Amino acid sequence: MALPGAVALAQDASPVPSPSAPAVVGPDTGPLDGSWDVIRFDAWGEGLVQPRPETTLTAAFLPDGRLEGETGCGTYTGGYTLDENALGLGIISKGADPCDVPTTEEAVAYSVALEAVTSWQAAEGGVELLDDPGRVRVELMRADRAGLVGNWVADRYARANGTLTEPLVDRPITIAFAEDGSVLGSSGCRVLEGTYVSERDRVVIAPVETTGLPCEGDARRQERRLLAIFDAVVSWERGGQTLVLTDGSGGVLLEMRASDGPALPTQTRAPAESGAPVEAEA
Repeated sequence: MALPGAVALAQDASPVPSPSAPAVVGPDTGPLDGSWDVIRFDAWGEGLVQPRPETTLTAAFLPDGRLEGETGCGTYTGGYTLDENALGLGIISKGADPCDVPTTEEAVAYSVALEAVTSWQAAEGGVELLDDPGRVRVELMRADRAGLVGNWVADRYARANGTLTEPLVDRPITIAFAEDGSVLGSSGCRVLEGTYVSERDRVVIAPVETTGLPCEGDARRQERRLLAIFDAVVSWERGGQTLVLTDGSGGVLLEMRASDGPALPTQTRAPAESGAPVEAEA
């Protein structure tokens, strides 16, 4: 029988502000900053258990007090507060694919474990998240992002209809994924700056902002399509000097190859602009 809240986790819903989510904080998170894999968790204070072999549970502590991750039956978002070793977490579901009962129940149990956390401590190979009585509720280990980190130039990107096309000859698309979770690159017209979170072969690229003079014509359409691709990316696959980003159905969104470094536009920088809706493509 599904646990209370399982239906909510399995439904596809847009994130909304959560009354239980902690207030956003500004200081650096130090040793908690970045992406983590869940090694074991304890939902009900009855002992630690490992995630199911077929699921991936994650947590990512992002700048400005943002929290994201995977439950095995979808993703979650929320916030956290950090004061030395005191830690408060607040999460809400961010939608999910249909899941079987065991996977849904695990997603709920992991969420319960996170909600119980009030502090953290360093541990061998990672960190432990504790509740008020000092019991370990979640054990975390650093996620491996080595395959994604590097400088890349796009060979092809997906149009809105799914067909692949090459970037404009004089407007190369470049992306650099750094070890600290930051993204820097070029849409072919303006500088791209943002953050990403990756666990194993999964990746979330957001938020991404553009700086520089506005684009026009084909360059503008290319940039808007690229920003839409960042929103749709779910996973990545690397083979030697090539990197492919795909959507939730496995459709190719961006094909890239390794480069020496990101080539950035030389335009005068202007105030940051968030990604806009995709313009219609011919």
